[in-house]
Amino acid sequence: MNYALRLKNLRGTLKKLKCDALAVSHLTNVRYLTGFTGTSGMLFVTADTAHFITDFRYRSQAQSQVGAFTEVTIADS
Repeated sequence: MNYALRLKNLRGTLKKLKCDALAVSHLTNVRYLTGFTGTSGMLFVTADTAHFITDFRYRSQAQSQVGAFTEVTIADS
C-alpha cells in the first residue's frame, strides 16, 4: 500500500477545504492512512506533517507499521 500517497491526497483535500489540520480517530481510517493495525491510535494530519499517537503497548508495532512519512509518539500511560 502507498500510505504516503494516501496522505498526500488527504492533504490536497484539506487544502481545497481550507482546513489547517485533521484529527483521525476512527481506527479503520487510521489504518487506511498509516497501515497501523493495532486497536489504539490517533493520527493528526497537517499540510506538512502527520503525527501518529498511540500508547506504550503498541510501541514496537507502531514503529514497524507506521511509515517514515509519519512521526510516531508513544504515550507512557
